[in-house]
Amino acid sequence: MSDARRLSQLAKTIRSKNAGVDKITFDVIFPDRASYELVRHSRVLTRDSIAALYGIPLERISEFAEFAPANAIKFTIYRTTPSGSPGDSDVFGCQQYAPLLDVEVHDIDEDSRVPSWGSRSADVTLTGAGSAREDGAADRRGAVRGPRREGEAD
Repeated sequence: MSDARRLSQLAKTIRSKNAGVDKITFDVIFPDRASYELVRHSRVLTRDSIAALYGIPLERISEFAEFAPANAIKFTIYRTTPSGSPGDSDVFGCQQYAPLLDVEVHDIDEDSRVPSWGSRSADVTLTGAGSAREDGAADRRGAVRGPRREGEAD
């Protein structure tokens, strides 16, 4: 096993931006399939790891997708206050990606496709243009959605 590399060394783009008045979306885009697959199989970017990295409850992550055709991983979180409201420190949501830069990505054991330092995760993995929610249902656009909140309709 070689030394860990930082996510910023593997991705060509790591960014955050507004996704409406109440959400911020994050994109991690890789220059090639090998880098994307290394990060995807290492499981360093999952709903659980994002929640831990940002110190937020899982319920604040509204969407999480691994999108192979674009060599990209995308997730969206709910803001604690609407964009531009009193107390909002990042109106455009473009300064929230920084914690992702130093995420360590370790090599994986090719035989098991599991990180050599960890275990399998139960997070949803998406391939192709379609997607699924954790409960197995896709929405009309094929977009990823997190677990349903109480009272939420399809």
